[in-house]
Amino acid sequence: MNTQLFVLAHKPSVPLFNYSDIHNFIHTGAIFGNEISYFYRDDSGDNISNKNQIYSEMTGEYWVWKNYDPVDIIGFEHYRRHFPLSKDEIENLLSTDYDIIVHSAIKTRIPIEVHYQLCHSEFDIDLIKQIIADLYPDYTPSYNACIANNDIIIPCNMFITHWDIYDKMMKFIFDILFEFEKRINAQTIDDWMMHVKSYSKHTQPNYHAINGSTWQQYQLRICAFLAERLMTLWIYHNIPDDRIMPIVIDEIATAAPQN
Repeated sequence: MNTQLFVLAHKPSVPLFNYSDIHNFIHTGAIFGNEISYFYRDDSGDNISNKNQIYSEMTGEYWVWKNYDPVDIIGFEHYRRHFPLSKDEIENLLSTDYDIIVHSAIKTRIPIEVHYQLCHSEFDIDLIKQIIADLYPDYTPSYNACIANNDIIIPCNMFITHWDIYDKMMKFIFDILFEFEKRINAQTIDDWMMHVKSYSKHTQPNYHAINGSTWQQYQLRICAFLAERLMTLWIYHNIPDDRIMPIVIDEIATAAPQN
């Protein structure tokens, strides 16, 4: 069975976990620099590498979707977040009992929709809700159940699944996000930053100070934040609970720089 996992990285880092030969590092946002020497980059072929500030890890997931030959099982990790599973364990889980392996869910303690309105942007989540009603009306009941009235989210845009499920999930997510781009008419990074300043919440000042970013830089990752909610929705709508395998991931808070 051909199983491939992509480790998404936007900056140089030493390997933080014990990787096997199924792991492939990919430079996300590669169009902005050549400081990473990974074999895979997200700036060739059909790509959205120039939107990495807005889409974050999703530029790597898009590149693989559009440019990598389909395999039996495909998965995505972050350079500092890792599924502690071997190739045999992954293939056994997905060959028998489960359709998808995901990061263990977290509770927002208030409905996901309200949480997004308070932490990110009321305008953005309301627009996403309208786009879903326009493009995928059959998902509206699931949106109401999963996003508007539920407090459990699958975070980080991390998963391992069969290629056909990946293909369908990516189509749903990017159909909606690209339509979102059109409706807010954001064509340049300045457009996106103006959108952030107009509609996003000024939140988590301590987090930004510790991690060396501004609240605008944090909130600029609009489409990555929305993708987490869309992935949660797609899985809720398409995959029965008993076919979803949540995994407590290994995580390292801060990656060491490459020497």
